Amino acid sequence: MKKALVLFFFSLTTWMFAQTPAGLHGKVADAATGETLAGASISVQGLGTFTTDFDGYFDLTSLQPGTYKVVCQYLSYSNKTLEIEVKAGETLSLQINMEEPAIDITKGVSAASVSPATATSSMKSTN
Repeated sequence: MKKALVLFFFSLTTWMFAQTPAGLHGKVADAATGETLAGASISVQGLGTFTTDFDGYFDLTSLQPGTYKVVCQYLSYSNKTLEIEVKAGETLSLQINMEEPAIDITKGVSAASVSPATATSSMKSTN
């Protein structure tokens, strides 16, 4: 009888921990300045897309334990992709530092010049 009771409580405890949801929260900021980025897009594979609040924070609760791919996007910044693992009953905290893309200034933009005569002849009236 004791063995059956111990086995029952062990099974119950295992089941309770297996059903305990996980959480994910964090902050998105500029890597150079540390300024938080309000409205950054956080996509969590299999769950959807969320947006950071006015202070650059996000908070996701009731996640199933497991591994997730997280993609953070913000206008004029390079996308940041992370693979995370959340465990039952735990809340994982992330600090996502976004970087502005490097701009190669050695490659110039070529501009064509048009002579006034050419521009005028190509803009003839079609009346």
